[in-house]
Amino acid sequence: MKKKGLIEIVNISRNCAAHMGNNKYISMANINRICEALECIPNDVFQFCVSDKR
Repeated sequence: MKKKGLIEIVNISRNCAAHMGNNKYISMANINRICEALECIPNDVFQFCVSDKR
């Protein structure tokens, strides 16, 4: 799915979609909205990666 489609289906901001593409912070509220719209669970939407930057 392209960002434009996600923005329309979930009704999130372009800024939120941009943050997703740049591995930046996204609120749990927006993750919840995405999961509800796509009928999935958070593990289907993102993965946790340990950063080498400490």
